[in-house]
Amino acid sequence: MYISYLFANVAKPTPSSFGIVAGAILITIVACLIKIAGFMGRHRQIRLRYEGALAVGQELNQLLGDGYFVYHDFPTDTFHIDHIVVGRKGVFTIETKARSALTGSGTQKDATVEYNGTALLFPKHTDSQILEQAEQQANWLSKWISDVIEEDVAARAIVALPGWYVKRTSPEGISVVNPDQFTSFFEHIGPRELTAETIEQIAGHLEKRYRNESPASTAPESEEN
Repeated sequence: MYISYLFANVAKPTPSSFGIVAGAILITIVACLIKIAGFMGRHRQIRLRYEGALAVGQELNQLLGDGYFVYHDFPTDTFHIDHIVVGRKGVFTIETKARSALTGSGTQKDATVEYNGTALLFPKHTDSQILEQAEQQANWLSKWISDVIEEDVAARAIVALPGWYVKRTSPEGISVVNPDQFTSFFEHIGPRELTAETIEQIAGHLEKRYRNESPASTAPESEEN
């Protein structure tokens, strides 16, 4: 407005018109800052989920040496399963829940989630949806495997919480663990025995679907390698 007054010989801007423009500029700046804050928040969440899934995947890959088959980001018709493990202890689906721990005081309490069998009680949040989602994925995989190999197989659901200590207060419900505990967890969990032939069948069908939808998978190396 001021430049127009100087160079275009238009009417001199009034204080009220300056006020209107200043208000519009201020509103625009505030709106942009809110947008930027939203983008940064979503970026942090995406990065946290990615790093959490990566950490869980790296820990699960340690099971390859024990003869397990491991698949990451497995596609279904409508969703993806974060991780699938198949081996001598049975079939498992692993859903990752990545959340920032409250580490301000530097105590273990700030990074401890209580699990009562029906919900995850974080310090400032309660979540039961992730448990339901994990069970739904295990149910889907159970039905799909049973259909393709024509033999009843029940997959078990696991929720992985990277960076969290899990305090379980009830024996009920699915397994919820810190991924650092996977080696011990799979060593001590009760088996749902599968024959070597059944394991190979399941792995073959998983591999076929996985390769049709995804660029890579991981499986134990053969003795020839």
